[in-house]
Amino acid sequence: MREKLAEITDQIEKLFPNGRGVLVFELKSNDFMNVKANFNIIEIKEKQFKIDISGVEVIFILDELLKV
Repeated sequence: MREKLAEITDQIEKLFPNGRGVLVFELKSNDFMNVKANFNIIEIKEKQFKIDISGVEVIFILDELLKV
């Protein structure tokens, strides 16, 4: 997963070298927990987190945050 995200962020940097790249992923609980585990995010109650890959901010949010 880390390698694939690095490939995506590298391409964003190449596409917009003078811009600020931000990716946002809204994920269902299962996928969100898998991503958290992959990046060693241990805070259980967190419903969002962000990482920086190659200067691009990658934000992961739990889908329930956007429900009204």
